Amino acid sequence: AIFETQAVIGSHALGGPGGVLQDKLYGFDLSYQRDISQISDQWVKLAHAKTAGVTFVYRDLEYLKGHQDTSGNSMGQAFGMVGNMELQLLRTRRLSASLRPGIGLSYLSKTFFTDRRNRFIGSHLNEIIKTDLIVQVPLNAKVDFSAGAGFLHYSNGGFNIPNSGINMLSLSAGMRFKKYALQKTEYQTRFNQLRKNTVEVNLGIGRRGVYESHDGLLKSGIYAGYNYYINDIFSLKSGFDAVY
Repeated sequence: AIFETQAVIGSHALGGPGGVLQDKLYGFDLSYQRDISQISDQWVKLAHAKTAGVTFVYRDLEYLKGHQDTSGNSMGQAFGMVGNMELQLLRTRRLSASLRPGIGLSYLSKTFFTDRRNRFIGSHLNEIIKTDLIVQVPLNAKVDFSAGAGFLHYSNGGFNIPNSGINMLSLSAGMRFKKYALQKTEYQTRFNQLRKNTVEVNLGIGRRGVYESHDGLLKSGIYAGYNYYINDIFSLKSGFDAVY
């Protein structure tokens, strides 16, 4: 098991009247990760996947000044959970570098409907798309110092509008506490890849918000495509979709 805590400082990527990255947005991440490097599945080896886990993400958005409008100080706080996986990019005796993509859900305390200056967030519940580039420096066998740079996106996918979303660039630093098993035994999961070209057809139903209203419009869609198998991680996709 791996426990990690990181302090975060960032800024809205679009900036505002004072320029790009003018805001100071603070927060922290608390992570729990499990070592998956002993899984012998081909996709784990190809992706250099080392850990998988969950992260509690807190961001104070109250100091976001807005983007060429009057939405400053109308964003509130964000509390979320993200599932993620750590993909190792580099390892030496002195440090390691990893990419940690993740996706999850977050509760934002303020929306357009609680403060009409807020043009970015239309609902309390939002998705999180999060990616971090992390460098870890071992201090001893059980503790690492970690630092990184990341991107985070909040949005409700148009469920309620307005929904410009928030795109945040950040720097982080913290500590990582490791407790590895004394012995690692490789094993293979029951998940089997379709190692061939496939045809894919998807049907969907959803909702698109009505501007400045809690109401929404029912939407349906279809996707049909062809997947060309490359390996257990990548496929080339080509297709079409339609939304009604």
